[in-house]
Amino acid sequence: MADTEQWDDPEDVNTEIEVDLEAEVEAELAAEDEDSGEPAAEDEDSGEPAGYGSNVVAMAGREFEIDEPRIEVIVEILKALGRLAVRGEQAALRQLQSVARNVTPSNRAVIFGMLAAFSVEDLVFLGTAVLQFKDFKEGRKWLRSIKLELAPLIRAFFLNLSQSRDLRDSIQDFFTGLGMADGFLEGLNV
Repeated sequence: MADTEQWDDPEDVNTEIEVDLEAEVEAELAAEDEDSGEPAAEDEDSGEPAGYGSNVVAMAGREFEIDEPRIEVIVEILKALGRLAVRGEQAALRQLQSVARNVTPSNRAVIFGMLAAFSVEDLVFLGTAVLQFKDFKEGRKWLRSIKLELAPLIRAFFLNLSQSRDLRDSIQDFFTGLGMADGFLEGLNV
């Protein structure tokens, strides 16, 4: 049985440790790349995203080449995430209101709420965007007609993310702004 450290005083625990998650992930990926002998960065000449070796995603017998997403694709990805975030916050609030009144969910609670609220329809909307369909309506129709698989859509999401600085910056700026707005919005009765 392993020894576990006991805290005598709960105030000895720093619950507000800031971690640069992006830097931690990059360091971990760089360490894995060193161990595997693979290059750590995107090969500018080949246009292939780092870590994937190919920007092709196969799903239901069809192949999708995921290039740097055009602005319509970026907006559709953000809309799909936003739609899920709204429902996630609602789910988090329902859970937290059973414990206390007038609560404001943390970003972490919203993310877990998003996972709890995630549906097949969310996957269809996100999949249409990350697979970069030219016609989003046609993409949703096709995705509803096949047996959906999560892994190719997750890969397509990260291929879009790895190839679009605009998408990465938009998501990062959103969460930075959300953190700044938390204090400002506290005083408003909305």
